Parts: sequence; C-alpha cells; structure tokens
Amino acid sequence: MTVESANFIPQLNDALPAASDTRTEGDDHIKLIKTAVKGSFPNLGNTAVTSTAEELNILDGVTASTAELNILDGVTASAAELNRMDGNVGNSNASSVQATLGIYSGYVPSTGVGERVPNGWSALKTATGTYTVTHSLGLGNANDLNITVTPVVGGDEYIANISATTTNSFTVKTYETTLTVSEEDAAWHFTAINRTA
Repeated sequence: MTVESANFIPQLNDALPAASDTRTEGDDHIKLIKTAVKGSFPNLGNTAVTSTAEELNILDGVTASTAELNILDGVTASAAELNRMDGNVGNSNASSVQATLGIYSGYVPSTGVGERVPNGWSALKTATGTYTVTHSLGLGNANDLNITVTPVVGGDEYIANISATTTNSFTVKTYETTLTVSEEDAAWHFTAINRTA
C-alpha cells in the first residue's frame, strides 16, 4: 500500500489508494486528507464559511492590498452619493468641477462656449447677457439649490444675478455698469449648493 505525503489539498494523489491496497492503512489516508484540508485552510477557526463560489470568485485577480481594502471600512456614502463624483476631475484647467457634499462650481465664458461645468451639466448663451445652466440633480424644488454667481473682473464693471430657477436649470443675467446698467456679455463663475445633499 502506498500512502503519499501531503500538507495541502493540491498535493493529494487522486489515484491513491489503489484498489489492491490493504484496508489496514485506510486510516492513514483519512488522516492525510484531514491534514491537507486543515493545512490549506489554517485560519477558519470555528466559523463556517458561507460565501458562495460566485462570491469568492469576485476576488479572483484582485491585487489590492489590505490597507487599500481597509479604506472602504466605515464608508457610509450611498451609491447615488458616490455617483455624483462620476466623471469629475477636480480643479483641472480642462474642466471645472467639484461635486463634494453637494457643492458644485463652474465657469461660463462670455460667449457661452467652452464652459467648465460639472459632469452632466451644460451652459448655453440664449441672448445678450443671458445664460442658462442645465443640471442633472433632479431637484424636488427649484429653491433646493443655493446659487452664487460672480462676474469675472475685466476692463468694465459687471454684475451678475440669477433671473430664474427651475428644478433642473437656472438662468443668469450679466450687466455692464460703467455708464448705465445694461445687459452685456460677461464671463462668470458660479457655486451651487444642493441643500438636500
């Protein structure tokens, strides 16, 4: 009779014991199997593993360290809250764009073209000194968004204010004030705070 040596499951020889082997060494094979199973799963303790094969296979190929996985420990953000960051790249020169804790910011040039606004937002110049910003917040009430606009300082003096709000947009008007207050194209920055976030 041949009793192989194994400390882990892959080392077991599935061709043994042979049909011609004696029964007296059958207990040695059983002990060997126990040793290999316990050696392969040394840290299970007295806790049953309830994960399915599909759940365990999710980890296949994961290269994250323990520290990287622990970053998620204690995170209470919902999927919707995390999705607000989707596509946002911070304060880069190419795009605006902070959406942290329901705070959004952006820049709209005087032409209305080349705006830097949060992902899923857009800005459109609709008339002289009139710009409409459309967002994707899905507000229940137009007043849920607290908006501040600031004109970009140039050779002339400008003011900017909110002229209208809806649940998915707001309109900004800009005025030149050097001589008389009149609608005039001007670049401006905005900060919008979602009170319901």
